[in-house]
Amino acid sequence: MKVNVPCVANRAPSNAYVILLSPQGTINSYGKNFFTDFEFSVTPPSKIEFAAFFQDPSQAIQLLQKAIDSGSADYQGVLVTGKNSEVQASLDISCLYTDENLPDGFSVSIHLKENERETKPENKSLLDDNVFRALLENSHDTVSLLNAEGKIIYVSPSITKINGYSPEEAIGIPVGDFIHEDDLPTLLHQIEQAKALPDTPIYGINRLKHKEGHFVWTEGTATNMLLDEHVGAIVSNFRAISERKLIEENLKNSEQRFRALVENSHDGISIVDSTGAFTYISS
Repeated sequence: MKVNVPCVANRAPSNAYVILLSPQGTINSYGKNFFTDFEFSVTPPSKIEFAAFFQDPSQAIQLLQKAIDSGSADYQGVLVTGKNSEVQASLDISCLYTDENLPDGFSVSIHLKENERETKPENKSLLDDNVFRALLENSHDTVSLLNAEGKIIYVSPSITKINGYSPEEAIGIPVGDFIHEDDLPTLLHQIEQAKALPDTPIYGINRLKHKEGHFVWTEGTATNMLLDEHVGAIVSNFRAISERKLIEENLKNSEQRFRALVENSHDGISIVDSTGAFTYISS
């Protein structure tokens, strides 16, 4: 089954929005009713900063930094509109990355609490189709949808950059078929956790099988949205981290070799930092 993601977006509740932010935290893209519903009239919209939605602008900075550090961040509380009225809302923030794994902007999902604001009946989409499609097709992160049995029912085109398979080749295949056998228990546990905690992102690291036979390290989250009538799937967001894992492994090996050298040396060895304080003294 192939899911038309823009159509999923068009069936989204009228009290939900998605905006895209630049790496500096200014608005790049937004749904057609977002600015009017939030009572902003600034043109061009890129002059509006994410911090403008918060009573304390430092909250916005902290949330974006958390998204950079861990890949995602969430918030529940008060947002401020363009006319300084307040609405209760929840935010889900995802950091977008370049091929070099550098922050390249943010995707922010905004969900207004029921009955907090009368929204316009014609507001039926998170994003215009072209913006939503561009977000998925050009994002360096991969988005996939799984059914309750764990079969892939949608995956964004960026999957090809990670494991060589096209979306058409992946759809209908159990996600476990692409996972290293040693990581399969971890993946199954991640999915079970997601099922037990709806709407809560569950983090995990797994090795994904490449079409050429080798495995690629990935990290990401799985969020259970099976009961959401507009999604009806487990939503997975993930990206490749093989290069980072290689760097971490090299650093670990270097540290082990250095420690072995120091601990087996007959000479006394000490390490001093830039302030002159000892950070290590061999026994």
